[in-house]
Amino acid sequence: MRSVAVKAILAAGMVQAAITGNGVEAVASQQPAAGGLVVSVAYAENIGNVPAVPKWFPTPWNGAPNTVFLGSPNPQTAECGSVPTALCYDTGAIRLDNPTSSSITVTNVSVNVRSGQSGGKMYNNIWGGFTVPAHQSLILAENPPPPARQSSFDNFDTSDTPHGSCTPATTPPTVALTIGGATTTLTDSGHVLDTGWTVNAVFGGVDSGWCPTHQNESIQWQEIGATTRSQSACGGSAAPCGVAASLDLSPASTTLTPGATITETATLAGGDGVGLPNTAINFSVTTGPNAGKSGSAFTDGTGKASWSYSDPGSTTGGDTVVASVQTDGTFSSNQSCVVWGSGSCASGGGGGCSSPWTCSDVGGPALAGSASLSGGKWTIQGAGNDIHGSADQFQFVSQPLAGAGSISAHVASETNTSPWARAGVMLRKDNTAGSPNYALLVTPGNGIIVSYRSTQGGTTTVQRSIPTGMVPAYLKVACGDYVHRVHIA
Repeated sequence: MRSVAVKAILAAGMVQAAITGNGVEAVASQQPAAGGLVVSVAYAENIGNVPAVPKWFPTPWNGAPNTVFLGSPNPQTAECGSVPTALCYDTGAIRLDNPTSSSITVTNVSVNVRSGQSGGKMYNNIWGGFTVPAHQSLILAENPPPPARQSSFDNFDTSDTPHGSCTPATTPPTVALTIGGATTTLTDSGHVLDTGWTVNAVFGGVDSGWCPTHQNESIQWQEIGATTRSQSACGGSAAPCGVAASLDLSPASTTLTPGATITETATLAGGDGVGLPNTAINFSVTTGPNAGKSGSAFTDGTGKASWSYSDPGSTTGGDTVVASVQTDGTFSSNQSCVVWGSGSCASGGGGGCSSPWTCSDVGGPALAGSASLSGGKWTIQGAGNDIHGSADQFQFVSQPLAGAGSISAHVASETNTSPWARAGVMLRKDNTAGSPNYALLVTPGNGIIVSYRSTQGGTTTVQRSIPTGMVPAYLKVACGDYVHRVHIA
């Protein structure tokens, strides 16, 4: 959890604060890559000696609808610790999506993780032949059931190539699929299967469970070959891009007549920004006149799921709605504010948001943020991956800006949770993770940064940096006549 104290000079606009750094998702295309199949890769670890990171663990997974799962839990039960055996995995994973109207038969899948180098390995057709049904997915993981070859060890642990390696291997894994007699070889340039990480400014495959530190190895699904993870310097962090899922809930805010019906739509995306199908989304009204209402729905092929509920019409006020996903734990979306007639919504972390401001998490960080205003001073706590890349995670304190205007703040103090933790002021189109924005941010160790994202889901550009800048700092962003300006004191 990160915290920052901001003394707000209340101009119309938006003010936001503060998180650290591994960058997040870029947008990849979703096109058939081999014999009509869309091929994605991930890594799944849920064993006893590392803490779970729910946004990293791949979803869909075993038990998902419209999904065939060729794998079994880790047979080395001693590694599972307190994790139930049925949920214990330590495996590379390949997801084959069939968007066509006909089943597709695959006769061979071979994965080469630098087999010609010391410590490398060839995983040669451990699943045998299989068929991917029309309009469904099939997941390949460790220890598939008979008639596939049986092993007493986790036989698709693609991160251990070699075990304990802390020197990034820059040669990426390859996946060869044989369909209809033709073999297509795809390159995992993002080093997902070999759990790539940045060590000493070099990005490549390592045993990320032990290097650069003892941590969870899970990596969310992304299409094989996506360039996201090769952008190793995400916001200055050593962590690679594209590790986590994103979960966005919309509309971010709306006002309806009491007694009407609201439809909330959640969008779940993988490490490359592509929608994740066949995943249960749980919706709940956490505060407000309809608190306690809940529902669930599965994501479609674009990663979207919707839920509707009706207000009884007897009271006014604001509902706070949140979506969540269960993997090896739970992670949540941003908060959606639904005002029935009049009123405001409570902020999910501390409940201290004051009208006309709206306080919410953007991008669904694993830890909920909070904001409170006292004596003209905002105290804001935020968590998340970054304000960088093509999608953001942070706690956002905002109000609408009609036309030209500005937002300014005196950033009085900022907790040094990371040299790249960020706090400051921002003009932003909306509360979706990939929204266009223009920001002036101060960091504990890397000065003051001017950054912008010009298109939805586009990359973030650092327009200017002032390495010597630090708190306390007076920051102002203004817009008008198609020009954005910043002021620093």
